[in-house]
Amino acid sequence: MLRLRDLLTREDRAHLARILAPSAGKNGPKVERFLADDTFLAEEALEPFKALSQHDRERLLSDLLWRIACHVDGSITKVMGVNVYSLGAEFSAVEADLEGRQVFCLVKADG
Repeated sequence: MLRLRDLLTREDRAHLARILAPSAGKNGPKVERFLADDTFLAEEALEPFKALSQHDRERLLSDLLWRIACHVDGSITKVMGVNVYSLGAEFSAVEADLEGRQVFCLVKADG
């Protein structure tokens, strides 16, 4: 697994900063920390991720960020027993346990 933050372009980072700012609320820092420290990309998803247009990457990152916010908030949109979330563009976020902590891993969904 590759740490997602290490793979983001300057444009990706700018997009995330734009959408994180308005939703920074009380859990904003937790969401940012989870995105930075506990969000990964599966190695086999690297090339498909890089191949996305900037528009599609931003949409994917927005959906991923929303899913992370749901996880951090423990909101009702988190479905008990479900640990794979379709994000579109043939990617999914998989919630997993890594060394005793919950993480998300962005994977290429099975076609």
